[in-house]
Amino acid sequence: IAVEAVVAAQTISMASRGVASLAGSPSTISAAGRAAILLQLSQCEYTDYSPLEIAQSPTQMGFGTASGYYYRGGVVGSVLLLFACCALHLLAAGIVFYYNKGFRSRGYPEGYKAALYRVHFPSFNLMPYMSLMPSIITT
Repeated sequence: IAVEAVVAAQTISMASRGVASLAGSPSTISAAGRAAILLQLSQCEYTDYSPLEIAQSPTQMGFGTASGYYYRGGVVGSVLLLFACCALHLLAAGIVFYYNKGFRSRGYPEGYKAALYRVHFPSFNLMPYMSLMPSIITT
């Protein structure tokens, strides 16, 4: 592949990821990420030792032996971010349940369910899931 074509493809890939992140569409973000990975693989620039991009590993974690250090960290870090989003959402529902007398008067199971509905659980967790899951799968 000619050097100019590779540079043009990299530029288009980076621009499309930027536009996709502004648009906020998880499927577009994941498609742009897959295109960047395929471009990297087509250039034979793949290595187990190099750090991952922020789109592949939002936490930039790494652990274990040198081979696959960043890949293990990318998967574990993204899963931890998903659990943190879910925990924050449940904490928000707990705060709503605690400070809303109407929910508390219903008792624990029914009142907490109403608080979960109030904070739109689990629908607000869909966006973090949709944006982190492609990075977990590709890593």
